[in-house]
Amino acid sequence: AGVVLFVILFWVYYPPSYVSIDEHEYLKNAHLLVQRGTIVTEDSSLYCGGTTLISPDTPPQSISSYSIGRSLVLIPFTFFPFSFSFASGLLLHLLNLVLIYFILKGKNIPVHYSLLYLFFPAAAWEARTLFPELSVLTLFLGAYFLWRV
Repeated sequence: AGVVLFVILFWVYYPPSYVSIDEHEYLKNAHLLVQRGTIVTEDSSLYCGGTTLISPDTPPQSISSYSIGRSLVLIPFTFFPFSFSFASGLLLHLLNLVLIYFILKGKNIPVHYSLLYLFFPAAAWEARTLFPELSVLTLFLGAYFLWRV
């Protein structure tokens, strides 16, 4: 019931667009990786906080100053309409919930405590953004789960 409530609340307050330069950069990198296979482009207007690469052999090129880690997670969502990219946070948040559930179960801790993660304000907010912290948490929880099981 808690998961259903969270998903309903997520869709009711679904973010229509990114609200920071960081989110823009991660999403733009994902689209460039799919469309061109690189995050380097000649169009510097594609990046809000990018770096210009100057080489005597090529025209000036721009590259994002952000890591492509989160952009790699966003790649499957680039094939859908723009606003669907934010569903990646919901899926990662629910995957983290499942991992926490099984970690608690393996330690004989009541599994309903995993709902504390689901509704923890910082985690719920991260589920609505394109920031990389949720992806990192997923990797850590997955590694811990595999290491302990």
